[in-house]
Amino acid sequence: MERLLWVVLIAAIIWALAMAVEASAFDKSRASGVVGRLDSPIAMLELAESEQQFAAILDQGERGKNITVMQLNTYMDFVFILLYCLTFILLAAVCSGTSTLSMAVAAAILAAGVLDYWENFRLLGQFRSMRSGAAIAPLSRPVSLGKWGIFALALCLVGFALLQARSRIDARALFAMSIFVFLAAGCTAVGLFRNRLIGASVLCLFPALPIAAWVWRPWR
Repeated sequence: MERLLWVVLIAAIIWALAMAVEASAFDKSRASGVVGRLDSPIAMLELAESEQQFAAILDQGERGKNITVMQLNTYMDFVFILLYCLTFILLAAVCSGTSTLSMAVAAAILAAGVLDYWENFRLLGQFRSMRSGAAIAPLSRPVSLGKWGIFALALCLVGFALLQARSRIDARALFAMSIFVFLAAGCTAVGLFRNRLIGASVLCLFPALPIAAWVWRPWR
């Protein structure tokens, strides 16, 4: 199981970096302050409160180009959802001292994954509507808030699983991972009310992945 965890971690890291590179093509040449330098355009689109705000985010640059960039990023996310669900489930299975905690992590992250798929379908519908000029499809915000709320719970549960495993696995590495995971959970929870912080949760979480890949490397 540890070898499988390592393979999934490497795949998640590579895919996350690929998505970040792809999203960097988002055009902000007409930036009016709607999307800040460190803001995640896709997270802001997910949590847009109105059709006008959704359109304003895309109009930070050339709209057609930004729709294309965000559509591709959303299609890439379908793969990433599988990877992060597997990562959480395998981490909990390897680290948790109790089956109850492992099952709780699995239930939470699978629920977040299902909502993430639903959110993606809504986003794709919005992009098609924006491109065609038709009435905009339902906003993804209600689904996104549910996804991010459950994701914050899953992060907390994984953090506790990491702390449980410190006596059996590299204590310092797992403690460092747990700090990043709890920081991400905190940013996500606060981001439900101050949406710009949602993007920061991803930045907090990412360092935990290479640490985990090092801890469970096959050649140790």
